[in-house]
Amino acid sequence: MGEYYERRQYLGHGQSKVCYWLTEGLILKLRQQKDQEPDLFRELQATGVYPKVHASAQCQFRDQTWHAWIVEQAKPLDQILKEYQTASNVCIPGAVRAMLVAWSRNHILSDNALFNFGMVNDNVVIIDAGSRSGEPQQSRSRFNRKVMTRFWKKS
Repeated sequence: MGEYYERRQYLGHGQSKVCYWLTEGLILKLRQQKDQEPDLFRELQATGVYPKVHASAQCQFRDQTWHAWIVEQAKPLDQILKEYQTASNVCIPGAVRAMLVAWSRNHILSDNALFNFGMVNDNVVIIDAGSRSGEPQQSRSRFNRKVMTRFWKKS
């Protein structure tokens, strides 16, 4: 988007994405393959359970093409809970609410561990869209058995 960020700091990576801190409130995510995340987050932004995507585009770095997007910074719930154990009464229900809202819009997280949720302005959001989207709507009982049972085991 024509912006140059002098300071950037490596935040970490998952299996396929690399994240950098750009400025207070903005994160750069990079992936070599196209990712559903920026489009999905934009499409479902009005639900309130996804961080805002400010920009996305392909970018060149040396001889490699990357898919990049700039997204609102969210502190991961697992980090919040390590620092403030009493925050579980907000973080856990917030993550459950986010999953239910996402499910109602046909988005099922492929990994619902707490590090895939974050906090933006006192609101729990999904910070990693995962690899599944557009699957047929699951019944509530199947969602509870398959998704929520897995979440409670991890929490």
